[in-house]
Amino acid sequence: MIMNKTAIKIIISLVALGLMIGSFLYIKKQEKAKQEGTLTVVLVDETGTEKRQRLTFQPNDTLVEILEQHFDLVIENGKLLKIANLETDFVHSFIMIYLNGSPARVGIEQITLKDNLEVRFVYTKVAGGQS
Repeated sequence: MIMNKTAIKIIISLVALGLMIGSFLYIKKQEKAKQEGTLTVVLVDETGTEKRQRLTFQPNDTLVEILEQHFDLVIENGKLLKIANLETDFVHSFIMIYLNGSPARVGIEQITLKDNLEVRFVYTKVAGGQS
């Protein structure tokens, strides 16, 4: 009887571990474009100055791949630390991402490219922080 309880606990633990690993891999998966299209990238610095650039993409491209082709880009552990002239330490400031005017609900690596997408990167100071 003790052997059965131990075996059940081991099986449950292995299933839970498998679910955690699967979830992690799914979350880390970069979303790919399903069709070709164009997107507008808007960079907004700490003074509010905007720079726009229109880019094209092909099926199976990812946002990160397209951005790496056109900008100096630093992503560390899923956090955007630098794009072009916007740079953050992620302590005193961060780079907020807006998709068609709404705050992104996913990280930069999970954003799916869609035709006519506007991706706005806004340098944002943390309340009370100084950079």
